[in-house]
Amino acid sequence: MDWLMRSREGRGRMGWALLLLWLATAKAGWCAGLNIAFHNGATTGGAMAPEAAPTTAGSVVDTARDYWNNVINTGGVGLTNSGFVLRDAGGVDAGATLHFKAGFSGYNTNGWAGKDKDYVMMEGWYGFRAGEFLAISNLPPALTANGYKVIIYGDANNARTMNYYIGSETRAIVDGTSNFSGNMAPFSAVFTGLTNADLVITGNPNASDSRSAINGLQIVPLAAPPPVIPGLLGVNFHYSATGALAAQEVAGVLPMSGWNNLDVGNFGNFTNYPFGETPLTLADGTPTSARVNISLVSGYNGNVRCGNATGDRTLMSEYISWDPVDGSGPEDPGQLRVEGLGPEFTTNGYDVLVYFDSDNANRTFTVRIGDVSFVGADNAAFADVYTLAADGGPANYAWFRGLTNSSFSLEMDSDTGRAAVNALQILPRASAPPSLAITAFRASPSRVAPGGGAHLMWQVMDATSLRLDPGGGEVGSFTTNGLGGLTVHPAVSTTYTLIASNAQLGVSTSAVATVFVGPPAPNLLLFLVDDMGWQDTSVPFHYAGGAPVTNSLNLRYRTPAMETLASRGMKFTAAYAAPVCTPTRTAIMTGKNTARHRVTNWTTPTGVEPGGSNTADLRPPSEWRRTGIAANEVTLPRLLADHGYRTIHVGKGHLGSAGSFGQWPQNLGFQVNIAGSEIGHPASYLGTQNFGTGTHHVPNLSSYHGQDIFLTEALTLEMAKQLELCANESTPFFAYLAHYAVHSPFTVDQRFAANYPGLTGSALAFATMIEGMDKSLGDLLDKLEALGVAESTLVVFLSDNGGDLVNTPLRNKKGTLYEGGVRVPLIISWARPNPANPIQSALPIAPGSVCHQSVLAWDLFPTLLNLAGAAWSHAVDGQDLRGYLMGLPGEHRPQRFAIHFPHHRDNGAASQNPGTIWRDGEWKLIYDYQTGAAELFNLAEDLTETNNVAAAQPERVMAMSRAMARELNGLGALFPEYLTNGAPRPPLMPALPAMDLDGDGIPDLQEDTNADGLVSSGETDPDLADSDGDGTPDGAEYRTGTDPLNPASRFALSLERSNHQFDRLSWPGKSGALYRLEARVSLASGAWQLIADDIPGQDGTTSYGPLNWGVNQDARFYRLLLK
Repeated sequence: MDWLMRSREGRGRMGWALLLLWLATAKAGWCAGLNIAFHNGATTGGAMAPEAAPTTAGSVVDTARDYWNNVINTGGVGLTNSGFVLRDAGGVDAGATLHFKAGFSGYNTNGWAGKDKDYVMMEGWYGFRAGEFLAISNLPPALTANGYKVIIYGDANNARTMNYYIGSETRAIVDGTSNFSGNMAPFSAVFTGLTNADLVITGNPNASDSRSAINGLQIVPLAAPPPVIPGLLGVNFHYSATGALAAQEVAGVLPMSGWNNLDVGNFGNFTNYPFGETPLTLADGTPTSARVNISLVSGYNGNVRCGNATGDRTLMSEYISWDPVDGSGPEDPGQLRVEGLGPEFTTNGYDVLVYFDSDNANRTFTVRIGDVSFVGADNAAFADVYTLAADGGPANYAWFRGLTNSSFSLEMDSDTGRAAVNALQILPRASAPPSLAITAFRASPSRVAPGGGAHLMWQVMDATSLRLDPGGGEVGSFTTNGLGGLTVHPAVSTTYTLIASNAQLGVSTSAVATVFVGPPAPNLLLFLVDDMGWQDTSVPFHYAGGAPVTNSLNLRYRTPAMETLASRGMKFTAAYAAPVCTPTRTAIMTGKNTARHRVTNWTTPTGVEPGGSNTADLRPPSEWRRTGIAANEVTLPRLLADHGYRTIHVGKGHLGSAGSFGQWPQNLGFQVNIAGSEIGHPASYLGTQNFGTGTHHVPNLSSYHGQDIFLTEALTLEMAKQLELCANESTPFFAYLAHYAVHSPFTVDQRFAANYPGLTGSALAFATMIEGMDKSLGDLLDKLEALGVAESTLVVFLSDNGGDLVNTPLRNKKGTLYEGGVRVPLIISWARPNPANPIQSALPIAPGSVCHQSVLAWDLFPTLLNLAGAAWSHAVDGQDLRGYLMGLPGEHRPQRFAIHFPHHRDNGAASQNPGTIWRDGEWKLIYDYQTGAAELFNLAEDLTETNNVAAAQPERVMAMSRAMARELNGLGALFPEYLTNGAPRPPLMPALPAMDLDGDGIPDLQEDTNADGLVSSGETDPDLADSDGDGTPDGAEYRTGTDPLNPASRFALSLERSNHQFDRLSWPGKSGALYRLEARVSLASGAWQLIADDIPGQDGTTSYGPLNWGVNQDARFYRLLLK
């Protein structure tokens, strides 16, 4: 036997490590599992070889690491196989055999060639329905001893629901219209806790059903359960089958299986909890006299939405919640008690671990047993990290020690709404492992002026010594009952390390806290509106002749807060975003052009291709990031958090699909996330409807469920609370309020309906939503004033794309590449201007100022970071806008830029073919990948884009097309692909065979032979008359036989000396060329005299002579002209 150490690392302000020791026995007979791929033809089977298709990080299929059994058939119906010998992941005969009767073998045309092996596996599939099966016999004990899970990967060539059965259990994959595109989650079905040596899988049960596809499957051994800690018991509160832990499933800070699954009813509100007492067993199955007694009159059962990928996530996924009767709603009488604990617990005392996490990320829970209480902030959905409650910071469990009574009541309270309980563990002290933990270590404030003081606070468990570095030395004397602190005065930004040791265990652990030193930092409030058009406001953004032009939309909408903000700061009349939301949001987070970050379309909650994405000939790029922002992106909130800012996300996330890195904003560096997830619009804006149900339910707002409140108002209240917390702690903040409004479903906000008596339907609903959004802005400006931080807070107001209704005078709407789809309102202002404020002195903004130059959403990244004084080291496309904001003359970001949208959008009159915008000052080119045509508009003269002047300006179309192609190439842009073969469709230059823009004598399309706009190998540059810089234009070099790409291959004269009478001149020549030779006696002056004309060229070298110049002539200068 060995001692085994388990470490749990927390994140954020409360980094900590909990070290638990227990006896563990060595496990023998480990098996790496079985991997099987089903192929329609030998081509993909061969591509599964280790040296074949590439493997990318995170791929399921890595044949360089694991062996895959490749089952190959040539397609068709009625496939059978019996006795296929399977090898395990190490390539060793596993002793198991595969048998199947499949009704069909198909393929998906997912463009697998050249992509990683996940695509290869997901290309071919075998289909199963009634009477058909897949069976594996004689699975080895290495799989069956501790149980195993089966992961089925399924993707057919058309939409269908595919059910899979193993024994009495069933799982389903809903196969949409799109092929596999890199995200396995929507195409996976998982069965776990299986133990039989023989396995049978069947598909859809009826003969008339479409078949259930199996492209591949994995059989993965489950880990052996941990050694049972004597006397340990656990209670898991759940309301659904997916929230229950399997008998052998391991979870908890004290890892255990054998949890008591306590069914607490149905999802949602409940009254008169009906279950009463539930007897409890120990983890080893031994019955006890203990029982849970729930007598709540009302409460709420919820889902954290953390998934069930691990036992820990299942444990934390569902909860029961209630609010004590304390004078503030919702008031739920009753209690949760544990009773009947026997002497095995009470004799030496026991510990209780209480797990808490809700579907909100904006609550602070107080957990109490008897006279002991802990406070923990629920600021994020559980993500495999347990964080112990200590000083009110982020936490999801509390540890009560040394209880002795045979019963206890668990009291829960929340600063808003109800408090959640997910699980309990009860541990006899005689069995309690020795422990060491730093449960909290942080600095307040986290940012100070030079010489200013910050208080370091910590809480520790079972430490025999404490040391603080640098400067503090031994600090045990500053600690009482585990709580301690001291004040530091760093001269520069300093990271402090607290080191705790336990001599009995012979172990140490540490945590860090950083104090940032510098001038006062500006607060940043980014107020992002969804689908708000350029003119959906009473603030006119349209100017003509230097004066604002007010139209009917400006007169319709009521936005006094926007008017106030614009009067205090700068209005940008030519701000641009992507035509749809997720690309813009990702660009703001990364500072990158959408073509570079490759999230080029909106992401669906499941990560599948949005509908209507294909044209008659083209499909979207295979490699566009359908699941959202990449995990390796360096993000704006993370950089600001690392610079001492508290980073707050409230509202719409829509940065990635479910299960992806971007699903939860906290993955991007937001320390607080309220209501942000994978969804792009709410199921409902109404609190009376709980903000909807199903896929588009808005998370983390259950405290407003059942209330007569509009979603916009609820988000505003939540942001106001966060601003107050930051102000009270003197902590600079980056607050990102991303409203779901004014995205559909268009819903009347009844607070403002009476203001629009002439409107009905969507127009009325939209107008009230605009006014509600504006009220939110005004309320937050008032809140900043009340908190005394308005002068130190920069406010950025922006929409994520064009409007979704009328955008007069702009053409078309959201989702298109016309101005109505991409031009957006942008205002940047201090919440209260005061030039005397030292923070504002770094960025003085003239009240009521206007900028008419083009700016882009991704310019906010460097602008805000530079203002905050935070650095970054990677390349970004955004440009710092502070020059404009300070009124400095000149151009502060290039007025040439691309907006790339390689997708089709099917939306009636607002449909859009895959295309790219290229801007060059007032000129705008829109390239259409489906038709190959380009439109050209002069926006200074034609803002409405009604006069396409491409036919009248062919030279400009060619020049701008080529500049666009080169910019896209530099950005690493992806292009639409042909449906027939998956080949990319980059932009092609216009068919103008005679055009020669550089005047070198060679038409552009003869220089750019593949018409892609780039200078490919062997091509001269159609924008450069002399490509190799040797002084001779490219056309002349072609005509005279020199190499226009080699500066050493020059058109130059050489003299063949004989005597004065018989000297000859030679030069590179070419058959068909004619030359004229001239001479004069002075290089500096005099007329050139004809020596010979129409000298015929010869391939290789052409010569002329004899020269016959006089013996007594001192010098003669010759020049040769190519005619």
